[in-house]
Amino acid sequence: MHQENEAIAVDIALIPPSEVRSEVGRINRTLIRRSRDRGVLLGPGGGIAHITLAMAPIRAADLPAVCDHLAGVWERHRPLGITLTGVSSVMTAPGHPVSGFDVAPEPALRALHDEVVRGIAPFALTETAPSMLAVRGGEAADPGILEYVREFGTAHAGDRYSPHITLGVGEAGDPDTRLPLPYRFAAETVAVCHLGNGGTCREVLREFGGRQALAPLP
Repeated sequence: MHQENEAIAVDIALIPPSEVRSEVGRINRTLIRRSRDRGVLLGPGGGIAHITLAMAPIRAADLPAVCDHLAGVWERHRPLGITLTGVSSVMTAPGHPVSGFDVAPEPALRALHDEVVRGIAPFALTETAPSMLAVRGGEAADPGILEYVREFGTAHAGDRYSPHITLGVGEAGDPDTRLPLPYRFAAETVAVCHLGNGGTCREVLREFGGRQALAPLP
């Protein structure tokens, strides 16, 4: 439970179905074995696989209003067809590749993204702080993800929106997945998550639309 005067970094995200989350977890474990880098940990002890729609630093007191708005938006868009087109890697820093499933930026997904970004904008704070992130014990908050959250609405939204599912630190490609590509599925669940390092969804604060409640993250 977050105190009303607390400020938190949130990720409003689509949560893929269990078969996709399981495959993300499997590839994440493979990447950790290859790179020996646990900076992006997905599954037990880490975060949940997701497709970011919007990020923002907000006051915990505004969380109910953000959730009420999101519930109405999702009712108009659910379920949403999603296509995974491939696996690719990008350099987020010199010598630091991060891999992910690329998601087709189809018009329906872009329309949902645009509406969610507009809806959270009135609640977005202009500054971030390390205390806003959900971090594992002994872990320092990553200033890079704090900057990303703060600038999401201006630098990573709209025409710059690049939907994906992060898989982990290290290089990966299409042969690393067991899913037949392109892989299409229906997203039934959207969630408001407390953001952690590496852009992970460390805590599901509220979820909407799934046939079954998401299992609590260990």
